[in-house]
Amino acid sequence: MNKVNSVGKLYLKLRLISFFTFLFFNLSLAISGELNSKHNLTVGVSSSLSSQPSITSASISGTTLTINFSAPTAGDTPTSYEFSLDGSSNSWSALSVSGTTSLIGTVNNVSPSLTEFYVRAVYGATQTLLNTYSKSMTSGWSENLPATNPAKTYKLVVSGTWGIANNRVHRDAAYDVGSSNTIGQSGTPVANRSCDGNWFFDGACPPPVPTSPAGYAIDNTYEYAIANGKTGGYPISFSDGAYSDNSGTLTFNLFETTSTTFGTSVRGVISSSQVLLQEITGSITLSNQILTGYVWPITITNTSQQTLTITLGEDILVNSVDKYFIINSSNIKIAGNDNKVIIDGVQSYPGLFRNGTVQSNGFSDVLIERVQVVSQNNSSLASSNGWLGQRYFGKNASNVSIEKSSSEGVISANS
Repeated sequence: MNKVNSVGKLYLKLRLISFFTFLFFNLSLAISGELNSKHNLTVGVSSSLSSQPSITSASISGTTLTINFSAPTAGDTPTSYEFSLDGSSNSWSALSVSGTTSLIGTVNNVSPSLTEFYVRAVYGATQTLLNTYSKSMTSGWSENLPATNPAKTYKLVVSGTWGIANNRVHRDAAYDVGSSNTIGQSGTPVANRSCDGNWFFDGACPPPVPTSPAGYAIDNTYEYAIANGKTGGYPISFSDGAYSDNSGTLTFNLFETTSTTFGTSVRGVISSSQVLLQEITGSITLSNQILTGYVWPITITNTSQQTLTITLGEDILVNSVDKYFIINSSNIKIAGNDNKVIIDGVQSYPGLFRNGTVQSNGFSDVLIERVQVVSQNNSSLASSNGWLGQRYFGKNASNVSIEKSSSEGVISANS
């Protein structure tokens, strides 16, 4: 019996040791797992990510970038979006966006060689209610509005009706219908710019003219924009010579305005190949970078009733015989701004602008001004052509002129 009991006790001890070892091991795993879980939450569910748009694709056609994206899935609803080439703090501009659920952003005049960009959400200014004061106008009173932060702006919203005579509510915060009438029921509201028993703002009577609405408010509610806060805030008060026939209540709500905020930016990558353009159909400022998005020769076609203006934003390099412009409609202006068009190493160049051919007439109302053409590295003209205008330029057209422009280069006997 003693041997059996000893064996039994030894077995029990081993079972207890195994149990507590198992319990300790699993408890350690549980604690470790909890810590790991908390770590993953910190890293993987950052609150900043919730304010990011989600970019699905982006492509460039000519010099126009099209971005397909969706709005942030958490947080407030953005009021707009901004675009940046590099995401730096001073490089953001408004992004033109269409759509509701699936959004399309468009950016014009980008470099055709652009490979990445950034987009961020913009959240409009918000207003937080700080204090509410409901003041009976049957006795005098004073309060101090705690608009004390000089870095923030404030707004005061005043509502209610009241009166100082005949126990009638003949006034609201900004208008009066006369003491024999009841505002909103009889009489014609007139702006109350009197200090006869009126309320004071910042020690001044009458109080300011409401910021909104511009006239009488049928709900008797008015907004007063307060500039930046100041030390000590802004006092409001009311006093009257006698209160026995006064009536009504005014309610003052003080709001603090929070500045516009921005969500975390998200990087986008150009995902599809560039599509080169062959035609200019709207006014544009040209640079060498923008022109890499076009196939030469470039046709200029005015599709509107207004004058289409092509502006040279810098000196333009022309280094092949097919690099010229074709005027394809009327009402076109070329504004060179005294920039140069440099013809570099091109033999038998036909001229910078075509407006008419041997088979077709030119287009009327075309002005080329302040364009300076310079040839270099043995460039030469094609027979019977000019550096600025090709042969038959302005053929049978009216009001076609080249003004304050010049060319520097060899002109052959037939040019």
